[in-house]
Amino acid sequence: EITMAGISRVGGGALLDRNVEKLLSEPWGAAKAGVHYTKETLWSLCDQFARLEPQTRRGALQGTLFIRQSQRVGLSEDVRVLVDLATDDKDQWVSLIARALDGLKERFDLQRLQQDVPAVSS
Repeated sequence: EITMAGISRVGGGALLDRNVEKLLSEPWGAAKAGVHYTKETLWSLCDQFARLEPQTRRGALQGTLFIRQSQRVGLSEDVRVLVDLATDDKDQWVSLIARALDGLKERFDLQRLQQDVPAVSS
């Protein structure tokens, strides 16, 4: 069974729908998917984050920028878990996006980001 959030139930767990993964890897797909993020979607993204392709992981993080304002407070802890999970990702751009998202709550330190993520200074 597939829900509107793009999650299917399998043996008590949740799996991301392949269409959601594809959407998150496309240009502007994060904007289309992010408005539909729920706690269940974010949990599934966190649960399967390591197996997702780098472009999909980037899209998953970018999608958090498009969460509806009315849902933002209720999902902030789940977004924090996703960002924390991605901060030290092996893909430098995933790490960069996570660190930038982490910086949205406090003063953004570009110099530290350039030191931590070499792709930023290239």
